[in-house]
Amino acid sequence: MKILVAAQAPWICEQLVGGLSASDVEVRCVHEGAQVRDELVTFEPDVLIADMQSGNMGGVAVAIDARMEAEEQRCKDVAIVLLLDREADRLLAERANVDATMVKPVDIFVLAKVVNELAEHIENDRIHEDKEDEIEEALESDDEPIAVQIN
Repeated sequence: MKILVAAQAPWICEQLVGGLSASDVEVRCVHEGAQVRDELVTFEPDVLIADMQSGNMGGVAVAIDARMEAEEQRCKDVAIVLLLDREADRLLAERANVDATMVKPVDIFVLAKVVNELAEHIENDRIHEDKEDEIEEALESDDEPIAVQIN
């Protein structure tokens, strides 16, 4: 799994990189919200964790931009976790169409669980989409029909 963290404060990046890193997890951090768009294309993360304080773009703007880029198919769609400064920021987060929110300070173990659940959900969606594509190709081809199992 690949995780991209967007946070202006170096200590947030250090905490999240240290707490989320594992043998099967690669974590990359950027300190400016404007860097996220390039990283979505080059790094291709599964999950984006955006802090409300993300340098020249706030976390809400980062999330909205990531969703717009995915809609335009300039990058793959990612799960987005928004780290809020206060409970009242949840309204903004809802408008940004994020998958999860957490109010700082963040319990790294809870965040890791949320990230894993989101990544699992995304992987299941991708498998389902691949099977749908396989069915469409089979229906469009002139070849003999093939059996496809959908779980």
